[in-house]
Amino acid sequence: MMRWARESLKLNGFANVAHRVVRSDIRAFLERLAARDVWDLVVVDPPTFSNTKGVADDWDVQRDHGELLRRLAPHIAPDGIVFFNTNFRRFKLDKAAHGGYRVRDITRQSIPEDFRNQRIYKCWQLVRLASC
Repeated sequence: MMRWARESLKLNGFANVAHRVVRSDIRAFLERLAARDVWDLVVVDPPTFSNTKGVADDWDVQRDHGELLRRLAPHIAPDGIVFFNTNFRRFKLDKAAHGGYRVRDITRQSIPEDFRNQRIYKCWQLVRLASC
């Protein structure tokens, strides 16, 4: 997946230091960020569950996504966009995570019309409010 993302960036003219492809435990990644680390666009596609070796706490998307989005918010530029996606079918977006974002469910628009399983995943567009 990482190679595919890098190749896609290159093919679309975005292969430079301003664009990074990162694979990391999200909690560790967020802890390492400096205040100056701010982005206009972030794609968050976490696993439903993970118990990665070397990571103390298991990841559960339903339990942990709210904290992730709240901790990510200071690193999103005003009017910057976070696309949040999950394939957990019973997923409910944490209302507390809405603080600082304008939230729009874009699931229907993101699944091709001819795709057989229309409930394969859920997707939201979160726009960072300029007032935060």
